Amino acid sequence: MPAAETPVACLGIDVGKSSHSACALDAEGGIAFRAELANRPDDIDRLLERAGSGALVVVDQKRNIGALVLARAHAHGNPCAYLPGYAEKQARGMFPGIAKTDAIDAEVIARTALGAPRALRPAPEEPEGAASLRILSSQREFASSARTRAKNRLR
Repeated sequence: MPAAETPVACLGIDVGKSSHSACALDAEGGIAFRAELANRPDDIDRLLERAGSGALVVVDQKRNIGALVLARAHAHGNPCAYLPGYAEKQARGMFPGIAKTDAIDAEVIARTALGAPRALRPAPEEPEGAASLRILSSQREFASSARTRAKNRLR
């Protein structure tokens, strides 16, 4: 069966600032395809179409640089999850002697999602104003701590 026709069970994505590395696994754990893509909506959409709507999309960072991937995956109807950094680091230890690269990290993320699904954390779709609220809360916290530092300097 050609790689484009192989059903994808899990799509592990190692997100980066300007580009991402992806590894798609079938239900038996075989590699369906690998891809390098730019951090652009069109490229992410093509990757998700290739994987199919039933593929579990797992990322290593759910905020900031991973937010676009998760938003596009939710829009395509894919289930989404997040693999915390400490779990990924422990899982990478199961592949001894392999150098750390983005492609290897993407495969580790996908294999961990298939083999140890309890290590995953849910990545639900955020309500529309959640990001704005998070930014406002962060700014308020910064202003409050700056005020406290200024008072302590005056003392």
